[in-house]
Amino acid sequence: MRRKLAVRIAGGAVAAIGLMVFGVLWAAYDWGINSYMGATLADDQRSILYANGYPTAVRLDAESPWIRTNLSADGVVLGSTKPIVADRDLFAYSQWSYTLPQNAESQYSFLPGSGRVTGIACLQLQAAPGSCPPMLGITVGDLDDTIYLKVGLPQREHISGMSKHLYYDKIGVQITMSQRRVYRIDFTERTGGLGASWAFFFRTLIL
Repeated sequence: MRRKLAVRIAGGAVAAIGLMVFGVLWAAYDWGINSYMGATLADDQRSILYANGYPTAVRLDAESPWIRTNLSADGVVLGSTKPIVADRDLFAYSQWSYTLPQNAESQYSFLPGSGRVTGIACLQLQAAPGSCPPMLGITVGDLDDTIYLKVGLPQREHISGMSKHLYYDKIGVQITMSQRRVYRIDFTERTGGLGASWAFFFRTLIL
């Protein structure tokens, strides 16, 4: 009787530890799949400004040219050029760009009016890993074979010039490659529900 009780207690303890480990892994994965560059799609322009400082460049929309702000991250005017924020409210621009070390660049897209984050991207043309953090275990410089192994085939893809775009719409991730290597990672709103997240989660556990 005591032996059976001890076995049950040991079994329950193992199950509890297993659930705790699983919960920690899921929490880490869930944060990783719902955020990028330290930001989430629940953030807004003010939170991005608070976290990163003033952007290096801005533009009104994806079709407009980038305009340098001539401001350092802490708002100091660089050189003698007048900062653009003196002429137009910084929050009127729906896309911000930040220069990062290792020739990398982060970009944030916002919903006009509310300023809510709708997209986060990091790009780095050089193949060596640098300032762009990984997403789902994928990082700048990875080969296309590595992408397919880690996250499988995309929901859609297309080639534009020297770039190939892989769209994982269900989890809101877009990967851009050139010459078979990743140079840009985008995070945006996903179309899949919790089921899609679970599928990718178990895939990361297996791999």
